[in-house]
Parts: sequence; structure tokens; C-alpha cells
Amino acid sequence: MFTGLIETTGIVCSMAPEMEIECIFSSELSRGESISVDGVCLTVVTVTEKTFKTHMNRETFSRTISKSYSKGSKVNLERAVFPGSRLGGHLVSGHVDSTGLVERIRKFRKEIVFWIKFPVTEKKWVIEKGSIAVNGISLTIAELSGNSISVSLIPETLKNTNARNWRPGSVVNLEYDMIGKYVVRQLELKERTDWLKENF
Repeated sequence: MFTGLIETTGIVCSMAPEMEIECIFSSELSRGESISVDGVCLTVVTVTEKTFKTHMNRETFSRTISKSYSKGSKVNLERAVFPGSRLGGHLVSGHVDSTGLVERIRKFRKEIVFWIKFPVTEKKWVIEKGSIAVNGISLTIAELSGNSISVSLIPETLKNTNARNWRPGSVVNLEYDMIGKYVVRQLELKERTDWLKENF
């Protein structure tokens, strides 16, 4: 489990046969532990003094921006939280739902607002002022218009994440609020149960 508070960025060194990433806390990682890479929960399989390697299955590769990585790509990194840790962002599982497209960017004084388009079929999980993880970054949805949202990033977040590299046309990983998804699922199951009771 993660919080969406990015610790640092890493650099992709290679993609095959496993993804190798260089970062400042590689030596602190242990084989078998979980790490969030651009919001994707992956398992550390090898550790050196400066790098770590992870394995990515076909499902993860196909559903995330991982397929666009190349040598030198910058990725957001967060280690898993310990029980009892402060929850500064929101509950992030690292199970990416889909990808979104950065449509436009606007600068307002010391903040930058990104408009991101998401799949219209996933609108039921999105609410204004709700939480969303974009490339693993815990953000608040400022506005919702159709199947586009706006999120505002402060200079500190831009400095410490790969969001500073986002441009119109950039593709990003999206994970919707876990609690919201559970609520929607339970309501759907209740509606189905009520319908069955009424019709059979």
C-alpha cells in the first residue's frame, strides 16, 4: 500500500529482461518488497548499490505507460508504507486502472493546472474534490468536465516528480480512489440483487 507522496524520481537503465532503475535509495531496498513506479506496484527482484530491478507481467505492461519507457526515462518512486505510518496523501494500491491523456496545461502564479482526459467508461469513479493518483502522485480533482479532470500541482510537487516533464499529449497512469470504487461496486451489486428480487 502507498500514499501517493513521491519520495524521489529514478532513471530507467534498461527494460529487458527486467526493468532496471537507478535511484538514491536503491541500497535500502530488499528483494521481494513492493515499490511504486509511476503508480504501478512492482516487486523488487534484484538490488545493487545504485540500482534495483523489477519484473513486469504482460497485463501491467499493456495497461500502463510502462510500454513507452526507454533508457533514460524518469519515473516516480515511492516505497510501501508501514502500518501506523502517517497517511499524507490517500490510500493508493498501485493497481493502475487505465491511462489518461494530458490535454492542456495552464500556469497560475505558483501553481500549474493540468487537464487530463480519462476513459468515459470510468466516469463513475471520478468526483470533484475527490482523490486520484496520476503517475503515482496523490492529487485532488479540482474540476470535472465530461471525461476530463483538472489537477493543480505546486512547485514542490513539480520539482520532486516527473510531472515537470508532462506536456500536452503526454500519457499518464491513473488510479482512482480505492474507497470510491468499493462504494460504487457495492451499490451496483445491491441494484442487481434488488432487480433479481423484483423480477424472479
